[in-house]
Amino acid sequence: MADYYSIITNRGKELEAEALASGRLIVLTHFVVGDSNGKQVKPDPAQVRLNNETYRGDIAELVVSPEQSTQLMAKIVLPTGVGGFTVREVGLMTDAGELYAVANCPSIDKPVGGVSVNMQFRLAVSDTSNITLNVATGDGLFLRIDQNLKEIKARGAEAQKTSRESIGVLDGTTQQRGLVQLNSAVNSTSETQAATPAAVKIVMDNANARLAKDRNGADIPNVALFLQNLGLVETINRAAGSLQKSQNLNDLPDKAQARTALQLGTAATLDATTSRNDNTLNSCA
Repeated sequence: MADYYSIITNRGKELEAEALASGRLIVLTHFVVGDSNGKQVKPDPAQVRLNNETYRGDIAELVVSPEQSTQLMAKIVLPTGVGGFTVREVGLMTDAGELYAVANCPSIDKPVGGVSVNMQFRLAVSDTSNITLNVATGDGLFLRIDQNLKEIKARGAEAQKTSRESIGVLDGTTQQRGLVQLNSAVNSTSETQAATPAAVKIVMDNANARLAKDRNGADIPNVALFLQNLGLVETINRAAGSLQKSQNLNDLPDKAQARTALQLGTAATLDATTSRNDNTLNSCA
């Protein structure tokens, strides 16, 4: 027999028999790894647990071997953040927490940090159709190609944001370039959204319709309508027919009619004299 191999535990065989009889699937959900208390050991079918478990996680993938139809391949990952132990034994657990299969392996050191460790657990079974995998939602360590990243979307907005940041696709801010959401509102004060062309057009149309402060009204397109809207037409018309104070009545268009209106008669145009026969200018009796 090879030095390193996997076996189905006695409890695993019981579950297989129950599955064949009832049609109920065996659901594998987790894997466990251990250090065998510092020494190499052989898998024991009577085991219900590892000799010394050091880490437990979700199975990332479970497929039938393309080379052998009765062999399962379980993909397991020790993430970057765990470690400080040596892996010498591996087990597969059911959704009920029972040890279904166990294997030994060459010593694999797993330090904390650094890189993740990927492992493949191969297991011969009597009928692969009786076994399935249930990966906890949001905890899978692998993304399936045929899902086109739908797993990330299902985890919510924060997971999507973290995934984008991990590949350098950042959210745009006033300090950095990146993705921004478009907004057609023209009264928004957001500094994390970008205006759409529609919003810009509304603002530009509004600006173009306004008067320039430094033109002092010279850019009013329809002055007559502007004055009408201000109610100044009658006032301006009256002002147009008024006399200028500085002209001292010299701007009267018809002085004779003005004298008549004031009942001054023709005497108002004659020079003052002392008598009818004294025509000395500026003299007065």
